[in-house]
Amino acid sequence: MADQPTSAIGIVIVDHGSRAAAEQLDARAIDGALCRAFTGRFSIVEPAHHGNRRAVDRHAFGRCVTRGAKRVVICPFFLAQASTGAGYSRLTSEAAAKHPRIAYQ
Repeated sequence: MADQPTSAIGIVIVDHGSRAAAEQLDARAIDGALCRAFTGRFSIVEPAHHGNRRAVDRHAFGRCVTRGAKRVVICPFFLAQASTGAGYSRLTSEAAAKHPRIAYQ
């Protein structure tokens, strides 16, 4: 990442997500805190919820690109072990395929 200014790097913070309203509020609070922490160094930071199967694909990755990211870094933030790791890797690859000029990690 040292070869690009931080203004050209988009950060996507991916949490597990939930259908339960109370857990969604908790996730949003955590996302907000993480986004504020990353925004101190990066100007493009977007939250994504893995429970929303399209979160990385259609929303967060695309918002980073729209906001000017030349590289998107996916940062998984899961509080518990889950079987979703392969799922978000696939979603990230699918999202990146729609933006072939954008590097990603």
